[in-house]
Amino acid sequence: MSAVVGERYGAPEELRVDTIAVPAPGPDQVVLRVAGASTNALDWHLVTAQPFFVRAMLGIRRPKQPTPGNDVSGTVVAVGSNVTSRQIGEEVFGNCWRGACAEYAVASANQLELVPTGVDVAESSTVGVAAFTALQAVRDHGEIGAGDRVVIIGASSGVGVFAIQLAVAAGAEVTAVTSTANLDLARSLGAHHVVDRTTTDPVAAVVGGQVAPYDVVLDLAGALPPRKILPALTERGRFVLVGGRKTGHLWPLVTMPALAIRSRLSKRTLRVFTASETPEDRVVLAAKLADGSLRPVIGERIGLDGVARAIRSHGDRTAVAKILVQP
Repeated sequence: MSAVVGERYGAPEELRVDTIAVPAPGPDQVVLRVAGASTNALDWHLVTAQPFFVRAMLGIRRPKQPTPGNDVSGTVVAVGSNVTSRQIGEEVFGNCWRGACAEYAVASANQLELVPTGVDVAESSTVGVAAFTALQAVRDHGEIGAGDRVVIIGASSGVGVFAIQLAVAAGAEVTAVTSTANLDLARSLGAHHVVDRTTTDPVAAVVGGQVAPYDVVLDLAGALPPRKILPALTERGRFVLVGGRKTGHLWPLVTMPALAIRSRLSKRTLRVFTASETPEDRVVLAAKLADGSLRPVIGERIGLDGVARAIRSHGDRTAVAKILVQP
């Protein structure tokens, strides 16, 4: 089968399309004929091994699984000996923890959910890492509810396009911060106000925005110093940091304690988190797909030969919405 392969850590441009063996399932796994995969900022971190400690998960010297891609959807073509929850022929979406950018991929059966009726199978692969991150940022960490004034920085990112939809559905008044080219995209997803970071100083625009102060600031880009954004919050507002710098191995180790200290010294809530993909939240996302309250937003469709460029775009922060890979 054809697959994207990167046998060592390094620049995304070192990835190549090669022919490798079709994988076999372990006892608790299934094999999918891949309909779609989607790339994320996470893939950039895993391909480049930045920050350095990601090697502890993947392999110290080189990645144990050389094919990138975590978000996947497709048809079950083989099941492991212990699997009873999935059947051959089912169309599913979920997480395969690397290996999605290929014609076939292996995934744990408990990390997959049926694609809802009426939802495009390939497009369902985009409802993965980014959607979980948005859901947990909006619901759990931002605790966004009806009447909240919310500003989303990095609103046209993979996480951002889901965060806008979820915040609007929760009844919030949403201000989206994005570039000129993506203002209409943010509006189409329900944003009530937009800030053009290309032509306006984003810090000044957020802090002095037309509906500031905000109850919640969701920073999905991590490009602005939190201390400069905090004045945009109400006295008991919530600041949620999702994105991070794409340079510097020690950045998370410095930022997370700093925000924890600031939070203890303030009435405001300051949080930085890493999303976790749980079966329960995958059911929640599947239900939102089924009822139309959440929809995939595809910025670009590519083949396997475009994966290296797509992962580079996450590192450069030029990716818009979700990039769908169709082998």
